[in-house]
Amino acid sequence: MRTIRFSKLSDFHLPLHPYTLIPLHPKISVFGSKCKKPALESPQPLPEAKRGASPPSLPSARYANVGKGVGGLGQIPVLVELRYYQTSILDLIRDFLKRHRLLLDSATIEKLLNNGQFLLLIDGINELPSEAARRDLYKFRQDHQKTTPMIFTTRDIGVGGDLGITKKLEMQPLTAEQMQQFVRAYLPQQGEQMLQNLGDRLREFGETPLLLLMLCSLFAQTGDIPPNLGLVFRQFTQSYERQLRQDIPVTDESRRWWFSLLKHLAFHMTKGDKLTDLNVAIPRSEAEEVLTQFLQAEQFDRPRDRALQWLQDLLNHHLIQMGANEQIEFRHQLIQEYYTAECLLQQLSNLSDES
Repeated sequence: MRTIRFSKLSDFHLPLHPYTLIPLHPKISVFGSKCKKPALESPQPLPEAKRGASPPSLPSARYANVGKGVGGLGQIPVLVELRYYQTSILDLIRDFLKRHRLLLDSATIEKLLNNGQFLLLIDGINELPSEAARRDLYKFRQDHQKTTPMIFTTRDIGVGGDLGITKKLEMQPLTAEQMQQFVRAYLPQQGEQMLQNLGDRLREFGETPLLLLMLCSLFAQTGDIPPNLGLVFRQFTQSYERQLRQDIPVTDESRRWWFSLLKHLAFHMTKGDKLTDLNVAIPRSEAEEVLTQFLQAEQFDRPRDRALQWLQDLLNHHLIQMGANEQIEFRHQLIQEYYTAECLLQQLSNLSDES
């Protein structure tokens, strides 16, 4: 198995064999397809229809332009976000097209796939919610690999497998120089002091831009650096809540329970339906039910009313958000993992060697 390493996106200008696996650090991987420079960001959206106009159609005569896409302008880039998987890969493709006002049925999408008119950017193999979903993805690739170019990403090659693809490219962590540039740009007045305080811990704390951003934010407020990564997340999330304007329209009771609600929600998502499953997005209705049951166990009156309102407060003001198809997700998977860890920490006192 050959792994090609590169340190920054501008180094990535090599042609890829069809269906190349690219595990990207930090905790991102990509399977490359027939393109010279795989995009790591969301593709440009399809052109929006003019206000009041009918959604665009795909004349059947154009199906003959294999590999040239609609109107000969190239393949249509389609972002397939596996975190939102519920029924099938085909449904995720249809959902993406629908969000961009291109309304196609399954038969038409299959025909376009077979004629090579899509470039599929399939994001987050590790975020598939179940083994059945992973089998569906494997079969989808097997069915369409000869006609449709695909790029796959994953945070961890050990989660979800490599779909049988052997060539790999790996994005390296930020170098020490890049970390220093980041800190100095974010904190022009305090950056040098922060770097001195970090010393040899720069590599540990600077693995991802998110962690560096959190550190810079905390240092700007306190002039201090937490002793470990767990406290970085704890102090950052606490600071985030403190900085929310006091005049936002939420009750004090809602604010007091945000931390507990986020812990419970993160733990529910992370443990999934089975021990080997993990969800990074769940339907809003499921989140409402989970929080209702939690508040009922805490003996609140009208637990469902509170769950609905407090969940909306969190969506409006905190570190969760609405994704595609009315699904709720944390703003970053590392934040979900932090709140899960806080929930587990709370349960440690109840564990024993016999449990």
